[in-house]
Amino acid sequence: MTRLRAVLAAALAGAALLFARPARAQVPVITGSDDSPAVRVARRIVDRARYVYIDRDTVLGPDFRIDGDLVIYDAEVRLEGSVEGSVAVLGGDFWIRPGGRVGGAIAVLDGGVYPSALAIIRRDSLFQQDPRTTVATQTVPTADGAYTAAIGVTPPPAAPFFAPGYGPLPSYDRVNGLTLYASGTIRPTRDFDGPSIRVFGAYRFKNDDHLGGGARFDVPLGRQNVHLTGEVSRLHRTNDAWIRPEFSNTARAVVFGDDERDYWDSDLIRVQVQRPVGIPLISGESWLGPRVGVQVSRDRSLPTRDPWSLWGDALNRENPEVLEGTIVSGLIGTEYHWRGLTSRFDGAADLEVAPGGVSDAEFSQGLVQGSYEATAMRTHTLRVYFRGMAPLSGNAPPQREGIMGGAATLATERTASFRGDHLVFIESSYAVPINSIVLPYVGSPSVEAVHMVGAAWTGDNDRPWVQNAGVGVVFTLVRARVLMDPATGGTAFAFGLSLPARR
Repeated sequence: MTRLRAVLAAALAGAALLFARPARAQVPVITGSDDSPAVRVARRIVDRARYVYIDRDTVLGPDFRIDGDLVIYDAEVRLEGSVEGSVAVLGGDFWIRPGGRVGGAIAVLDGGVYPSALAIIRRDSLFQQDPRTTVATQTVPTADGAYTAAIGVTPPPAAPFFAPGYGPLPSYDRVNGLTLYASGTIRPTRDFDGPSIRVFGAYRFKNDDHLGGGARFDVPLGRQNVHLTGEVSRLHRTNDAWIRPEFSNTARAVVFGDDERDYWDSDLIRVQVQRPVGIPLISGESWLGPRVGVQVSRDRSLPTRDPWSLWGDALNRENPEVLEGTIVSGLIGTEYHWRGLTSRFDGAADLEVAPGGVSDAEFSQGLVQGSYEATAMRTHTLRVYFRGMAPLSGNAPPQREGIMGGAATLATERTASFRGDHLVFIESSYAVPINSIVLPYVGSPSVEAVHMVGAAWTGDNDRPWVQNAGVGVVFTLVRARVLMDPATGGTAFAFGLSLPARR
């Protein structure tokens, strides 16, 4: 029986090769002025002339193996075997099944590639066309009665040298009141994938220095998605953006008079070499994005301006003073992203070192944060977020401290009731959707159980650990929670937008 299966498998593989045998009349012609990586790889495959050509729907079983390349034209091909060379997809779909292997590059001019999480392909081996590229495929008869596959590739129009931007959105806080922004992007090479400079300006209505702004640049270095990035700017800064995203903080400040951030003003220069996440991650993949750089800032304190709010007076909360002077520091860190079938993790670790002699503050400080999310029982969602910060040497200045307390962290405590250069915060939640209820505008609710624990302190002071536990109801745009401190019995009601604040 085993011998019979082997004979049948060999026969199927031979049939696949019979339908896919290379022939001179099947030499594809790639025309056009596009010189993107995908086109360059596809042209190299054609020029090598060591390929198997497939132009009909085909399954290449586990025993299929070729030492050369594979060219797919206007067909759906499923690979369960092995291609030691490279693959050019000139139309159609290329599915790489579990155990399927491609040893070289995969270039997609038209169509799609869908690798299984258990497929074997080289990291960074997939080259896909810019979606703005025009690809025209045509089967052209030849004089001898055969045909030629003609693929014309027209690159997208050049990027504008300058394009006005549409953000950031206006913001509202207790030290600036309303801040309006204008921005634009300069592309010196008129290439969407080339270097870019984003310029932006800000008008801060209640800041003594009304005008702010600056420029951020991004230069791809052409290897492994490594970029040279930098910023030169004058803006207000905060360490507490993890507590609430900008839009959510602005909405609460305007409506409830509640601003759960501390601020300082800074002139900043930063240059980094980094590897940002540059590809969509699929199940079974991970991505490590290291970065290293240097930063120089000249910092100033910002007083509270007690701007107007619709309801509440928490915007008059004192904004603490910072160490005014120049901080020169080295930066090193990394992002890490992982995707599973029903779960995901996104995290980051950073170290800042400010040496003495060149800086008005001498310290080193580490920061780690991460977010884990998983699906349970098909529709339930488990989320865990953690954040930890601590000085490793010296005394971190006030502008490197973090705060805790308030509706978004520990609702039973006053906003910023805990502050320090040491900070630990963990939030866990388990949400169950109630799909039988559908309300206008906000959709179906989810019921969640939530637990938070955290502390913030300075130096060797006692760690003021606080827990909050409770239940909540989450809609598409809003969330309401009832929380209790088990140690004191204190309770609090927290209401706000359900935009993701921490990831």
